[in-house]
Amino acid sequence: MTNHMRPSSGAEERRRRREEEKERGLRRRRREEEENERGLRRRRREEEEEEEKERGLRRRRREEEEEKERGLRRIRREEEKERGLKRRREEEEEKDRGLRRRRRVEEEKERGLRRRRREEEEKERGLRRRRRVEEEKERGLRRRRREEEEEKERGLRRIRREEEKERGGGGGEGEGVEEEKESGEGEREGVEEKEEEEEERE
Repeated sequence: MTNHMRPSSGAEERRRRREEEKERGLRRRRREEEENERGLRRRRREEEEEEEKERGLRRRRREEEEEKERGLRRIRREEEKERGLKRRREEEEEKDRGLRRRRRVEEEKERGLRRRRREEEEKERGLRRRRRVEEEKERGLRRRRREEEEEKERGLRRIRREEEKERGGGGGEGEGVEEEKESGEGEREGVEEKEEEEEERE
């Protein structure tokens, strides 16, 4: 190639500069694109982190709400149980009051029965006392009548003995018989006296 056909060194230099400039521009654009790409990735990562945080917050809020709801349900169950227990206590107290009331009525009845029994017993004792007084009077009358009869009988026997003596008959033997009769009667009187005393003691 001849010299006039070879490009001049100035044109070559300009071309080279343009190429370098283009190359720098490309590298810059690549860097910018890479920077943009990194920025996009960073933003995506940040968005994902924000979303994760938001999900975590929502999850925590949901868990807290569920925990609150469970707590409220537990409280309601406890309150229901307490109301049931209170109702049962009231029913038991009402039953107890009814039982106490019935017991008081029964005790009152029992006291009335005891009072009536005491009154009946008192009446019975009064009747027995009056009967004893009547019996005592009756025994006294019988004893007096018997004593009077026996006294009369002894008087009559004495008179008969005296008449027998006056007649001068075998009065000795008759007298012994009469005395024996009197002693037998005395024994009978003693037995009757003892029986009466025992009756009185009873």
